[in-house]
Amino acid sequence: SGVCEEVLDSKDNLPVHLETHTTVKASTQWQVHTVPKPSPYQQTLSTERPVSRLQSAAKHTCQVCGMSFPYNHNLKLHMRTHTGEKPFKCKVCGKCYPYKGYMNVHMRLHTGEKPFQCIECGKGFPTKQYLSNHMMFHTGEKSYRCKDCGKGFYQKEDLDKHLPTHLQEKPYGCLDCGKCFKDVHHLTRHKLVHTGERPFTCTVCGRGFSIQSNLKVHQRIHTGEKPYRLILF
Repeated sequence: SGVCEEVLDSKDNLPVHLETHTTVKASTQWQVHTVPKPSPYQQTLSTERPVSRLQSAAKHTCQVCGMSFPYNHNLKLHMRTHTGEKPFKCKVCGKCYPYKGYMNVHMRLHTGEKPFQCIECGKGFPTKQYLSNHMMFHTGEKSYRCKDCGKGFYQKEDLDKHLPTHLQEKPYGCLDCGKCFKDVHHLTRHKLVHTGERPFTCTVCGRGFSIQSNLKVHQRIHTGEKPYRLILF
């Protein structure tokens, strides 16, 4: 197999770049080499003799954040993070991206290509990151854990949605279990869990529910209503 010597402006962009290598096996080992900074001794010698390309890595420096790059091409790519330039446009939906690799990954949403397959259930995914998130459901791993209550989550997005719940004042506490709520309405609804009461009944099959919204969702089984349509961008 060949060696990819792509130079990226940030280590954070490595996962996205790896998605472009769809033919690489999952067992392939990756090595990331960081351009070393010259030591004070090397900097002294730089005025006396020619330096290598790695030693001259600081030649192209971003005037906005101070990051340095070995080649001017890499600096130009990096500048897009500051300018917001997105020269690669999807011909299907018109969405734009700063790098060609990003757009190539996006195109899989339109083509349906799913090169990353789960070895447990066979389900395919358009990116390696999506596959990694999916694998957590098989392993039971919850990598993202709340520091306040210890609750675990499969994805960082779910943890981010959960965190604000600790910032809200909850003065209404349940006498049975101690759980607190921000208003009387939510406390009253919660108490139905302890009493077993189900005041909302389906007029078709007679099934009871403790929450009215759950009843409305249930009734779609009888009506055949499907109000939500998935749209991919």
